[in-house]
Amino acid sequence: MTSEFDVSWFDLAKYESIKKFNIEDWHLQLSKRLDINMFLRITPRMVNELGENVAKRKYEAAVKNLEAIKINPVFRYTSTAGHPEKGLLLPPVRDLTFVEASLEDIFRDALEDEKKTFFDGYNKLAGVKVYVDLTASDRQLEASFNQWLKNKREETGKHVRKSCFTKETMDSWERNKILPYIDLVLVFHSEGKNLTQKELGGMLFPDEFDVGLVSRIKDTVKPKAELLLTVKMVQLMETQIQR
Repeated sequence: MTSEFDVSWFDLAKYESIKKFNIEDWHLQLSKRLDINMFLRITPRMVNELGENVAKRKYEAAVKNLEAIKINPVFRYTSTAGHPEKGLLLPPVRDLTFVEASLEDIFRDALEDEKKTFFDGYNKLAGVKVYVDLTASDRQLEASFNQWLKNKREETGKHVRKSCFTKETMDSWERNKILPYIDLVLVFHSEGKNLTQKELGGMLFPDEFDVGLVSRIKDTVKPKAELLLTVKMVQLMETQIQR
């Protein structure tokens, strides 16, 4: 293993609790890492859209959060009431957040470069912009929205999502060490260093024979991690949680 890359922080034992993860736990962990991945890769376009000070704070927060993950990778937020937070879940009908409103513009210039990196954090949002006359009655708004929704779903071909994250699916993420893999890749990207797929395989599956580890990383672990660390997948998790 390369002597230039400090992996003394990495310990699979810290990830043992993943075996008991539910969809809320996966959403929390992946959404935080999605933010880290996004803002470790600040582009000139993002600086222009966010402003230099905000972009700098986002980058510094990403670095700080990544350092925290190295210490305690399976973190939980705790509210003032002492109950674990399930993440910042957004209702399906709401004001657009700043990130949602500007996401396509921010990443348009960086999209091609992002495709060449480990994670593509860009996906088009499933939502649409809507005008609402707040002076109309509730009954008028409900009737109008129901008709608009029916028409829009027929027009776009988008319908109610089915639950797509089963226990078996989440168990496969744990077996394939998806979260530890993401952390390793984020850390070595932040430090401008690299690990081979063979080295990654040895760290993630130390008790398995070396034969086949490279193909397992290349064909299974890496594609699963890339898919999970996208805006679209985090949004799908939020939808499933809210049902």
